[in-house]
Amino acid sequence: MVPESPFSDSSQCGFALAHEAEHNQKLERALDAFLEQREAMIVERLTALGRHTARNDDLARRSYEAGLVAFLGDLLAEFKEQEINKETINNESNLALQNACEGKIRELDEQSRRRR
Repeated sequence: MVPESPFSDSSQCGFALAHEAEHNQKLERALDAFLEQREAMIVERLTALGRHTARNDDLARRSYEAGLVAFLGDLLAEFKEQEINKETINNESNLALQNACEGKIRELDEQSRRRR
């Protein structure tokens, strides 16, 4: 027996895809803003990486690549931390909103989910 897909209704599938697209757009905007805020620092670090000297071209290239990987890893970690902090704040705000009006909003949300 094949388990029923949670998206057996095409409207649910369309909603899920639209929801995913919205998340992707928000993430793209957040990443663009993150990089724009750090543009001067990024240019400075990349320029500094290019200035390192080595005994030969191969060592210079490997040194540049290693420095670039480390730098991009640091940037990615910083971006992820920023987004996790934003998500935590959003979740706390959402919880506060759901509990507002003596929990009526949360109850309505739960009722709506049960009907689906």
